Amino acid sequence: FAFLIFDVNNRGRTGLSDMLFDGDEGLPTAQDPTADNGRGDDHHWEWFARVLFWLGAVTQMLLSVAKFGEWVGKRLELEHVHPTWMMLPVGCLVAALVAPIVPALNSYYDDDDMGGPTAQAAALAAAQQAGDLSGVFDSRAFANYELARFFYAFGYAMWVVLFGVTFFKVVTTHNSDDRQRHSVWIWVAAPALVSIVSFNMCFARGAVFGGMDLLATGVCTDTLSLYFFLALVIFLGLAWATLPYINFFGRDKYGMGYWIECFAADTLAAAAAVYYSVYGTYTGEVLMVMLLVVASVFNFVCMMWFLSQLVRGRTVFCPEIKWGPLSFMKLTHEAVRGALPTFTKALTEMRLEDEGSVQLFCAHFSQFVMLHEEHSRHEDEVIFKAFNDLFPEQGKKWNDDHEHDRVLIVHWKGLVNTILNTQAPPQARAAAIQELQTTLPQFLEHFAEHLKGEEDHLQPVGKRYLPLELQKQISRKVWEITPAARWEVLVPYLVNNLPRNLQRVRYLKALLWAMPERAQQIGAIVYRNVDSVKWEMLRTEIPEMIPRGTYNWRRYY
Repeated sequence: FAFLIFDVNNRGRTGLSDMLFDGDEGLPTAQDPTADNGRGDDHHWEWFARVLFWLGAVTQMLLSVAKFGEWVGKRLELEHVHPTWMMLPVGCLVAALVAPIVPALNSYYDDDDMGGPTAQAAALAAAQQAGDLSGVFDSRAFANYELARFFYAFGYAMWVVLFGVTFFKVVTTHNSDDRQRHSVWIWVAAPALVSIVSFNMCFARGAVFGGMDLLATGVCTDTLSLYFFLALVIFLGLAWATLPYINFFGRDKYGMGYWIECFAADTLAAAAAVYYSVYGTYTGEVLMVMLLVVASVFNFVCMMWFLSQLVRGRTVFCPEIKWGPLSFMKLTHEAVRGALPTFTKALTEMRLEDEGSVQLFCAHFSQFVMLHEEHSRHEDEVIFKAFNDLFPEQGKKWNDDHEHDRVLIVHWKGLVNTILNTQAPPQARAAAIQELQTTLPQFLEHFAEHLKGEEDHLQPVGKRYLPLELQKQISRKVWEITPAARWEVLVPYLVNNLPRNLQRVRYLKALLWAMPERAQQIGAIVYRNVDSVKWEMLRTEIPEMIPRGTYNWRRYY
């Protein structure tokens, strides 16, 4: 913003804008600092631009210093590292771009008399008119050049380091939350900015020493093309990752993270424009036009989505939903709630003379009992045990409920066996049905309240007090204590009873977050037990779980 204000009101003083907007191809020429450019009469705009620059630049550097200290001082895991960390060095690169242009430290005009040029500016103008710039040293430009180097030093160094670290993290970890994948596009913005900044600083250095020899010898243009091509290749690689057979990006609906793609496309298009302005080749022109079109489309689409979500009161200014490896616990409860209406209906419609209704109820009852047995076991032996280690007897009430409910279920299993026993007296079978239809609905109401109590009083413990590694350990233990034959029933039961596809996807991703090595095992269970439409929806969202022998399978070992 500071650069735009300065450039609009001081047209002709910035080399980049002169190249991009004056229509002249090739290298820029040094500008006469004392010339009247038609828009620079009101130099208060220049001071306003400098104020904006310092507000942003100082804040940016303070944040960079503070976060760098936190990275060093705090103990973190690889899961905590994310490409969003690169926003800090990228911000420093933006400051380095603007510093020699505004100019940030001093003006071409005296502080006391803003209407007249300084003696140094007059000397530089005279040297330009004489055509001999050798030996001319512009201290004002040197100060701004050094300020740009100050921001550039940290930005460049941390870009190189963080790119390597975050690339390793993205390649080797699960990247379960689709909303966070957008930050990977910052990989494009960093080298694109380095391309522009390095060229601009080289141009500024030529102005400091009164000559453009650095440009003429190709030193500046070499770094410009080098980093621009790097950014372009990274952009193409990330674009390839959006293809359907990879489907790494674009799975989630619109969110504020999509603006990172816009920023990356904008910086790449700007680098392409500078590249074409310097070289003036047909290839450069084609690249510039294509990238400007891509950036314009990105920004237009995101702006339309942003305005629509703003009007509808969604996404914008709304807290993001947080989830992790332990989210399978809450989603299991949601699946049970989704199954209860069907279970209750099968119970109330069961008639002894209708064998189909009896078989239907018994199938629902068998699945529900298995789920209760395994889920309560998971909570008693693994999940609530971890919570009780932090807060003794925090889960005692719900552990006691499990013990009481198991006694009732054993009794009801006997009643169900009586109903299924065709050799039993009809009166006994009818009495068993009547007892189930009388007592079981009350239990289901109690069970729904039990689930709500766990969510209100126990799940916050896992969310707020258990670190990510412990959550993953709990998920692995839960999987290991249940036999695979039972998971063959439980996973499809939960997936089919979750009401929304987003919940089904998140349940499976919560498991795969902790156990990526079991992705295709879990995928095979889902593939065998869901309909084809549901499978297509799930495998599109979670391609890593596609089992061997099916469409789009990929090797994982």
